[in-house]
Amino acid sequence: MREVVKTDKWLWIGTNHNCFDAHCETTLTCCQYVEHQETRQCLPEIQHSLLNSYIINVGALYSAEAHQSYTGNTWQNLLADEWAQAVSSGLETWKLSCPPKLPKGIKQNPPKPSGQPHPNQPRTSKVQRSEIQTL
Repeated sequence: MREVVKTDKWLWIGTNHNCFDAHCETTLTCCQYVEHQETRQCLPEIQHSLLNSYIINVGALYSAEAHQSYTGNTWQNLLADEWAQAVSSGLETWKLSCPPKLPKGIKQNPPKPSGQPHPNQPRTSKVQRSEIQTL
């Protein structure tokens, strides 16, 4: 897989920090401002680790030709049935990575914490109701 690495050279390209591989966490550290005044209500903020890995924001590439040039891939036109098969395959892969839904009325015991979050779950902080302050 191609990788974007931060160097001394200047280049304008839309990138995002690779928070998944860096295990970045969300904390309640950013104070909210209302009408230019700081409040005591904290907002979630991502604390990035120092991993030097970035992902190209391909959604910001408006030209298909530019996208092909940056990634070095060759693209072929897909037929309608090939497109439908690709979408179905992607949906199946996504469903397999999600936990199964139980029938109504059946509750699953939560898994015991292993110290490491599941790789498919977003890294967020739990907020106690008592920590949320209103204006």
